[in-house]
Amino acid sequence: MGYHVSVMPRLALVVSLVLSGCVALSQVGPVRFTTPCGLQVHGYATDGGMPVQWNADTVSEAESRLLAALELYADDVRVAPAPRACARLKGWHVYPHPDDWFVNPAGKLIAGTTNCDKHLVIAGRGDPRRWALQHELIHVLQRCEPWDHEGWRDGGLYPALESLGVE
Repeated sequence: MGYHVSVMPRLALVVSLVLSGCVALSQVGPVRFTTPCGLQVHGYATDGGMPVQWNADTVSEAESRLLAALELYADDVRVAPAPRACARLKGWHVYPHPDDWFVNPAGKLIAGTTNCDKHLVIAGRGDPRRWALQHELIHVLQRCEPWDHEGWRDGGLYPALESLGVE
């Protein structure tokens, strides 16, 4: 009988190590593609795989649709106009998570997380045009302030996401 290690505990460990700074981003897989704004998209942290919904076209479309929606709805100067917002995305590392929802190191069930200190986004594997990635990119554009989503409704951020069909 062979020894089997579940992928989820291994992934949780990798996520925890990356977020804590114990493991460098370069140690968890090469860049698979880069978006027009400069997001560096990697495969899964565990094995380098990629969800079928995630490819250069869909992630680039998610990026451009988000910037267009923010241009229409958002009052926050950090997220619009689009050229400024696009420049703020350059150099960020994005990792899909193999599940739509996952448990973060604090034990909370989430669909995505952003670490502004490490320029790192981990988003659930759902369609990047309608799932957690776009939400997390707003955190990137706001430099993670405020972290608690205060003002997102009145500031047009939730309406922008809703216009895109983000769940």
